[in-house]
Amino acid sequence: MLNVRATRLGKVQHATFQIAPLTILVGKNKTGKSYVATLIWALGNLSLLAGVGRRAARPKWLSEFLKPIVNSERRTQTIDPAEAEKIFKSVAREIDRKAGDFLGRVFSFKGFESTNLTFFKDDYPTIVLELIPDSISDDADRDNSSVRVVARVEGKRINCFVYPAFIFSEMNSWVADQVYYDLAGIILFGGDWQKVRYPLYIPAARTGLMLALPDMVDSSLGIPGSKRRELPIPLSQFLRRMARSGDLYARESKVRDVLIERLMSGKLIEQKGAVREFRYEPHGASVRLPLHAVSSMITELAPLVVALGDDPEFMHLVFEEPEAHLHLEAQREMARLIARLLK
Repeated sequence: MLNVRATRLGKVQHATFQIAPLTILVGKNKTGKSYVATLIWALGNLSLLAGVGRRAARPKWLSEFLKPIVNSERRTQTIDPAEAEKIFKSVAREIDRKAGDFLGRVFSFKGFESTNLTFFKDDYPTIVLELIPDSISDDADRDNSSVRVVARVEGKRINCFVYPAFIFSEMNSWVADQVYYDLAGIILFGGDWQKVRYPLYIPAARTGLMLALPDMVDSSLGIPGSKRRELPIPLSQFLRRMARSGDLYARESKVRDVLIERLMSGKLIEQKGAVREFRYEPHGASVRLPLHAVSSMITELAPLVVALGDDPEFMHLVFEEPEAHLHLEAQREMARLIARLLK
């Protein structure tokens, strides 16, 4: 498990916590829970560090490992626990050194210059990195081929990235950063990195965000002709995830099905357009209601239905105030559903 110590993180003067499969933050209003939750989100997006300050001190062997692919060459690199510990300490120092700029970028405001972040681990895994190319027989094939970066740790296979093969025609710093920070994530979180990386942050005040989704997307995410506003990265990501077209029921989710049956008593229906909108269809009724005409419980639950339904890559959730606008019986049901997400 990864242990984190944060000092002077917004409202939080001092906090020590462990990131586990289920981490629950409990406290009064204005005590800094959202700061800690956003930090947990940020640790699942380590590649954001690449755009902050000077470049990370990547190990020399990584450049050799990522050198140009020749034909269908398959390449393997083993990182033993001693090397993993070196990388962990290097990344931990980098996060602490860049904490002000890194968190300033995540939150979209300055104010973290005095923040300190410290990380602790008791053990380090052995990791096997592999470059697995498609069949590449000549230059013509190279343009249409890809190279897969895969890691194996604790008996688990983690698919890091798939890149066009031509990227490996020269040492590409962007690719090296992505591989390095994926490797760092695996060292920090072990085989759970596949679940932790790229979490979805579902913020509080979801009702207002869902009702104003088209306008928020136009003004905040760079639609031509709109006045762009700088939002915290987790919030921008949330709006993009809600706005992008998809199939709400593309994949099976027992938790989503129970949520619809026991709490919502109806289905969420997608209205496709430039920015998708949603309607609510109560069980046994033929009417489809706009979200502004339904109860706040439905609008608060809608983002969770979207997250559980239309994104096959979704694994990790940072969920603010999951009990919001739910009566006591519904809160107990929500607690059971959250527990079921761990299975």
